[in-house]
Amino acid sequence: CDLWVEVSEVSTSTVPTVPGTITITKIPDFETVSNDVSNFNLLVDATGVVSGTPTPFAPGTYAISETDNGGLPPYASVISGDADCTDGSVDLSSSESISCTITNTELPA
Repeated sequence: CDLWVEVSEVSTSTVPTVPGTITITKIPDFETVSNDVSNFNLLVDATGVVSGTPTPFAPGTYAISETDNGGLPPYASVISGDADCTDGSVDLSSSESISCTITNTELPA
């Protein structure tokens, strides 16, 4: 028995990539200054994000970081959360949600 299939049209379009989300939550723990998250700029690569707000990104590898606005005492930073977060880099897949927390603790004087 022979089977013949006639193809009338071939699609060359690609399936659209669905973004994932990255959420960075900031926890400042200072004794001598305000614990205001606005003292820090949270970054996914070079894109600024808002603490606790899921932000969409295309699938890929991203650096998680922060800068401070100055005037803070010396502090230690720890990145925690989903397994990818701990080294400051995340590998985001399509439709994935990753949550990271950056905690800053004031060092003793």
